[in-house]
Amino acid sequence: MNIRTQADADRAVSAKLRPTTGRAQHPGGGGLELHVLPNPQKPGRWWFRYRPRGIDPATGERYAQRKKLVGTTRDTTLKAAWAAVDDLRRLVREGGDPVRDERKRIAQERLAEIEAERQRKMHEAAQVTCRVLLTEYGAVLAARGRSAKHRQEEGNQVRLALASVNLSEAAPSDITAAHVERIIAKCPVGSRASRFGALDRFLRWALRRDPSHRMPPPTAAFDRHERPRPVPPRQRVLDALELKAVWDAAGTLDQLVLRGLVRFLVSTPCREGEAATARWRDINLTGRVWTQPTSKNTKPHRFPLNDHAAVILADRHAAAVAAGCVAPNDLVFPAPRSGRALTAWSHLKISLDRQLDPANTTAVVDSPVAAWRFHDLRRTCATALGEAGFGEGLIDLMLNHSASKTRSGVVGVYNLSQRWPDRVKALNAWDKYLSQAIAGDTGPDTGQAMGGSQVVSFLSHTATAAGAAGGAA
Repeated sequence: MNIRTQADADRAVSAKLRPTTGRAQHPGGGGLELHVLPNPQKPGRWWFRYRPRGIDPATGERYAQRKKLVGTTRDTTLKAAWAAVDDLRRLVREGGDPVRDERKRIAQERLAEIEAERQRKMHEAAQVTCRVLLTEYGAVLAARGRSAKHRQEEGNQVRLALASVNLSEAAPSDITAAHVERIIAKCPVGSRASRFGALDRFLRWALRRDPSHRMPPPTAAFDRHERPRPVPPRQRVLDALELKAVWDAAGTLDQLVLRGLVRFLVSTPCREGEAATARWRDINLTGRVWTQPTSKNTKPHRFPLNDHAAVILADRHAAAVAAGCVAPNDLVFPAPRSGRALTAWSHLKISLDRQLDPANTTAVVDSPVAAWRFHDLRRTCATALGEAGFGEGLIDLMLNHSASKTRSGVVGVYNLSQRWPDRVKALNAWDKYLSQAIAGDTGPDTGQAMGGSQVVSFLSHTATAAGAAGGAA
């Protein structure tokens, strides 16, 4: 039916005249149409059907017919629909295209919304400082499976890097390559590579979280030749006289717990942090086993306790019982003042060096043990066992080096042997050498045996053939 009056429009959308299927189209004159659907809940829709003037450049023919929604019978009367159609027809006669114009307007509004959102995010990102982001970064590293120690070291390196040039309260996007140059220049030589790497990883993550930032991090401006190089690995190995000097100096420290800690590091090739965080629940004095629930590589590890280590732990246990600090969760070597895990290793080292050279109150220059670190004790034991004939596979297993060539790759997947008897023999051999070194026996068995690459003759007498042959596998 033709729509000529408002009554016609009302009848067209009534339940009596609604179509049962499909869509009913009622012309209203001048290109106006009323479309009605079968659903009585839906109002009729006023459409304006037209053909734009001119030739479509895409086809070379006239434009196809188009239609534009004018309104619905719920909110637009027939008179209002005709008035809207008159305006649209005038626009078409003047060469306009209502549908195209509306699409352009919608696109422009959408672009404006996108730009406003981008500006808002840029403003928010500018308000988020590096100091605030570091907390979130720690949670991201935890989600990636990084250990607590790795997260702490990574965060500390980034904080030190930013603090050195007063950028802790700056936004990541404000950091430039010139800032990175200043950070490198102010950083100690031995820490430049690790600090640059930590800063690079942090900035990449921080800038990646901001979708409006398209530029690479400022650290990307440094090619591989310009980036700080890691310091060469240390090769310091203590000889028998130096081991004796460290052992004797540890015995003169004021705090008994620190005496035991230093001597335990001499007797057992563990990491300093592992000894400092050892708890009584991990120690089996009867079975002479120290079990680490986790370690640097996040895997559990066990150390057999040789005679020196067992005596040190027995003395510590007696002192802990007397002090009432022998609960399973209590530390074996707590820090004397705080009772927490020792972190002031530099202070302990200074105290130890002063005992090595009492005449020198500021620095150890003419000390019997010059230029050494606690970690050198671990290398000394490994080197001695290697020179004595114990295989590198056994030494890597004892030191818990899961990333070494003897414990990683296909070998690490299929060879899960712990070789406990061989590890016991190796540490007992080290214990016997240590006994003679402490006793000052520098005869042909011990000698000045552990300097550089010289062979440890005494240990070679105690290394069994099984330990040597099995360790080389």
